[in-house]
Amino acid sequence: MICFVALCFLTVASISQTQTTDLTDVSVAQIMFEVPKPGRVEEYEQGIKKHMAWHKSNHDKWTWQTWEVMTGRDTGSYIIGTFGHRWEDFDDLEEFSKAAKDDFNKNVTASLNSSSCTFYVLRTDLSLSPEPNPQPKYLQLNIFAVRPEGAREFSQSIKKMNAALRKTNFVSESFLSPNSAGGRSRWYFMTNGGEGPQYVLTTDRNSYKDFRPVGTSLDEVMEKVYGKEEGDAVMSNVRKTFTHVYSELLRYRPDLSYNP
Repeated sequence: MICFVALCFLTVASISQTQTTDLTDVSVAQIMFEVPKPGRVEEYEQGIKKHMAWHKSNHDKWTWQTWEVMTGRDTGSYIIGTFGHRWEDFDDLEEFSKAAKDDFNKNVTASLNSSSCTFYVLRTDLSLSPEPNPQPKYLQLNIFAVRPEGAREFSQSIKKMNAALRKTNFVSESFLSPNSAGGRSRWYFMTNGGEGPQYVLTTDRNSYKDFRPVGTSLDEVMEKVYGKEEGDAVMSNVRKTFTHVYSELLRYRPDLSYNP
């Protein structure tokens, strides 16, 4: 299932402009965004199940996770992703991918309205927790459209926020929703397949109860750790680095996923 409909060109140079982690040891995620044709959702899901069975019967060593989009403009679409790879892994899988594409076209393509592919790199230097295993019931996505001139300041500000959160043992690890209880979070940087710079914060949610408010805001945490003047400056600086934030809630679909 390697970018069957959209052809993605890997431009590692795009990472070097804003990605500050060790490029020799990155963790790459490949994400497919899929929209079934109207009235053919059941056919699409059955096709995905057959395709995942093909991966199993062919002893695929990669994991393929599937989520259903529950909120936002893409409600009703699906996200399929594989995580934790090196860039060269995609070269090694070239022959296998050809066979996988044939099976995907056989079982899924007819029910698809659109499909696209994007590559992301896990920003371990910005993340407060590792990628989850097993998957939580829900994922909250906060997608940040960062100004090109603000990418460095954005990363530096997130690091300062993380340091404050760790120092205070704050109960929430979500940057956008610091007043939400529960949730472990990770940052991804888009390297190819869309408009950028784009940073995506994913926060684990095991139930809607995890969205309940708590009494302390992120601004208050910054003030407690850095003092009011410096704390306000951190928050003000990071808010100037992006133009907008878009959020979605995803529901994990283990029945449409493959775990070797």
